[in-house]
Amino acid sequence: AQAIYDSGIPTTEIFFASMDANSSINLHSDFCNFVLTSHLAIDIPDNGQNKCRLTVGDTTQQWINGNVMLFDTSIMHDAINQANQTRYILMFRIWHPDLTTPEKQALQYIWNCLAIPDLLSDSLGQQFMAEQRAATLTTFPTLSTPPKSSSSSSSSSSSGSFSSYSQATKKRLQGLDPATEFSKLATKMNQPPDELKIVLTEKLAKTRASSTVMTEKDEYVDWLLSGVVDIKDTVSVSS
Repeated sequence: AQAIYDSGIPTTEIFFASMDANSSINLHSDFCNFVLTSHLAIDIPDNGQNKCRLTVGDTTQQWINGNVMLFDTSIMHDAINQANQTRYILMFRIWHPDLTTPEKQALQYIWNCLAIPDLLSDSLGQQFMAEQRAATLTTFPTLSTPPKSSSSSSSSSSSGSFSSYSQATKKRLQGLDPATEFSKLATKMNQPPDELKIVLTEKLAKTRASSTVMTEKDEYVDWLLSGVVDIKDTVSVSS
């Protein structure tokens, strides 16, 4: 995992894939030409004997241990394993190199919305939880244990005020109690309140470090934190 992370490969997903002995995958297309597929051969039975093959369009190649293939799965393709053992590869799905950054971001957002419809919810709370889930699904896993927070660290809680929020945020939050909503959010996310406050505090601090403009969701997080000032175990986030 560390080697993959250090390589900086622009992946959309990475996973191991197996193919049973004496099996085949019928000719098909996934109709997704905005990502390319790469196979790193890990364990190929009868390696080099042409028993494990991939055909893309009019081209057929065998998997060879340690070798890499790169191809477009929107082109009709099929595969076969004629060996008596399972074939294993490491599969990378990577952005097409012709895509611009805005195009990648737009495609990722569409993909996320299809998987997590609450990203389009009218509820700021539902949006926030959906964004946390999307971030988990699209962020490379942490490879080392981060330093534990200290109760002696300075607090970075809510510093805004309701009167400074946008009219849209005020309208959505009118009549709601931040402490109650925070408690509901902690329950829905199955996270202890003190841990959730640390997550929200870090999120808000990072936003403030990179931008002077508060979005509606930033204001929502700021508002939530205003209702949990009694929780002391918070951390500060440097820019």
